[in-house]
Amino acid sequence: MVALETGFNVTDTFHIAFAKGVIVDVQTSPDDQPIYYEAKKWVEENLPQVMQGPCKREEGFRVTPRDCARAMTDGYRQFMDVMKAEETHAFIPDEFEPPVLVEVDGFILIPLGPALAEIDHAAYLSSIEHLQEPFTRSESCPHADIDDEAALQDTINEEARFNARESFDYAVLTPDGERERGCVYVRPTLKPGFDAEVSLWVTKAEFDAGFDEKLYAWTV
Repeated sequence: MVALETGFNVTDTFHIAFAKGVIVDVQTSPDDQPIYYEAKKWVEENLPQVMQGPCKREEGFRVTPRDCARAMTDGYRQFMDVMKAEETHAFIPDEFEPPVLVEVDGFILIPLGPALAEIDHAAYLSSIEHLQEPFTRSESCPHADIDDEAALQDTINEEARFNARESFDYAVLTPDGERERGCVYVRPTLKPGFDAEVSLWVTKAEFDAGFDEKLYAWTV
C-alpha cells in the first residue's frame, strides 16, 4: 500500500474453524482498495518475469514468497509511475462534456453519486458471488461486509472523479430510476495504444434475464 501511495491501512480478518483442536479451515476477509487489484493485474500483464520468476507457484504455493513480495512491491511502484505519466495527458478533450443522462429503450444511465448510494449498494449486495468471478476471481472482493457508510463513500469518490474528469462511472437504472440493473465504467487505460477502457456488470437477476448481452451490445 505504501508503494501505491494510498495512505490506507489494510486490515485482514481471519476466520478460523477448529475441529477437535485442529484447524480445518481458514478464510480471510481483506478490505483492499480497488487500486490494489488494478496494480496486481497490471503487474501480471506487463511484468511476466515477475510471475514466472520470484512469484512462480508450485503445487499452488509460492516458491519464494519473500522475493515475490519484494518483486510485486517494485511492480506496484512501476504501475504508479505509469499512472502518473498517463495523468499528464488529457483523458478526454477539454471541449467534450460527458453526458449526465443517457436514455435507452429499457434503461437509463446516470453518473454514480451519493444520491444513488442506496440502490447501488442494494444491487451490489444482491450479486456478490456473481460479481466475484469476473472482477477479482476471488471471494475477497467484492465482499458482503461493506456497510452503508462505506457504500456512500464509494459513490462520493466516484462522483468526485467524474467531476474531475478522471473517470466516468455510470449506474444503469430502470427507466423510472428506482432500481439499479448494473453499471458501466469508462476509465483511462494503461494499455499502450489505447486511451480508455470500458467495463460493465449487471446483477445476477439481470444476467439470468439476458440483460448482460443487451447492455454489452449497446456499450460496444
